[in-house]
Amino acid sequence: MLNRGEIAAIVLGVALLLPAVGHAQTVRVQTDTQARMTQMRRIDGTIDAGRVFSQSARVSGFDLLGTQTNSLSAHVGFRFWNDFGLVNRLKDDAVTDMYWNQTLLEEAYVRWQPLPTLLLRAGRHMRLDALGAKDVDGLSVMAQPKLGRGVRGVVEVWAGQDVLYETSPLSPDLWDIQGVPEGSQAAEADWSISGGARAGLNGSKAGVELAWNRRQYSDADGTYLAEERVGAAMHGQVTDALNVSAKASFHTILNDVDRATLVAAYAMGPGAPTLSTGIERIVPWFDSGSIFNVFGAQPYEGAWLKAQQRVEGLNTEFDVRVFGRIYEGDQDLVDFGAGSADATTYGVGTGHETSLHVLGRAATWNSVVTYSDSIDDAYGGSRALAQTRVRVQALNAIGIESRLLWLWSRPANSRYREGQGVTGTLGMDWRTDFGAFMALVESSQTTFQGGNLQAYLSYRAEVWP
Repeated sequence: MLNRGEIAAIVLGVALLLPAVGHAQTVRVQTDTQARMTQMRRIDGTIDAGRVFSQSARVSGFDLLGTQTNSLSAHVGFRFWNDFGLVNRLKDDAVTDMYWNQTLLEEAYVRWQPLPTLLLRAGRHMRLDALGAKDVDGLSVMAQPKLGRGVRGVVEVWAGQDVLYETSPLSPDLWDIQGVPEGSQAAEADWSISGGARAGLNGSKAGVELAWNRRQYSDADGTYLAEERVGAAMHGQVTDALNVSAKASFHTILNDVDRATLVAAYAMGPGAPTLSTGIERIVPWFDSGSIFNVFGAQPYEGAWLKAQQRVEGLNTEFDVRVFGRIYEGDQDLVDFGAGSADATTYGVGTGHETSLHVLGRAATWNSVVTYSDSIDDAYGGSRALAQTRVRVQALNAIGIESRLLWLWSRPANSRYREGQGVTGTLGMDWRTDFGAFMALVESSQTTFQGGNLQAYLSYRAEVWP
């Protein structure tokens, strides 16, 4: 059920934005309906039978001032979902209660561009800089002055409150365990605020940016620093054949570089392979109120190299890759095997992407096979993965797609047995003038947890009244 804060946020979003949208010169309405049925066997032998229904709606009003410049626009979006497969006794369960009639305000903001070089956004919105994505309730002011031919600068300052629980693909609680958990000290603080700034230059072939952000919260016992990071990112077309990008961030609580990545791609010429390589350093960090600080995770440094070759006669692009990581238990830089906590893993892989015709219809077929192992049996063990996917455009508006995935694992720890699993999916999408439909069936069989079956239905529509 909704708490008072969520209800207030939704009511405020509607009150502020819908009158403005009503006077918009152009209105866009987007809806997304999804239904998911799951049959999954738990470890205790019982069946998890989820029946999740989700509905989202987004309304955008453009050119609210009627000047034909779209200097002022407003956007509001909601998402509702409910699991109809849950029994009443699970209503207050700490794990499953989030699936009962949840309604979230995904976005509610006004975008105003009073000058061609000045942009303001106020409300719940997503922003992106060299330190990643931030979903905030607040205000951002950004200037983009033109500094020369093909060169623009960017300066932005922002402040607000982090949106901790959202369904956005970029939200921290969906893809990253660094999100602040519900019920933690940070989530239930009297107040919390995030803020930051960025500055950079962007040209037609290169760009560089510096960013800083800080988050802190307070309760009756005092004020706490949740995180503070400084980062930099760059990209550049060094030559017509060589492209380079890099980013790094320094975490003041860790007093260490928590993320660093360098990627380079080189096209050797017509008919020759394209080479790409990268190195990275990852030190997991957590909000100071996060439960994940109890156990943490191992930092690592890694590298990879990939070669891609196009064979026109086969309408296929092949690739071969090698990769490796060195894990460190003490969070120091790698010493290439000399430290007692080192664990070194390596892997190899190959793949292809092929364009072909099936019964006169255009189709794509891609596959990948990888194998990885640990040199010293200190981390992970052996793993092999194979996947193949075929998509056929059966009709102009109907596509059919199938995928088969096989995974085998032999853990390094002798307490866990060797096992494997197979997953197969079959899906169809149908695009019409009144929306897009998607249906998907997925089945898995594993030696770890037995089998499960999932089915998905989705409908997506976009309307410009």
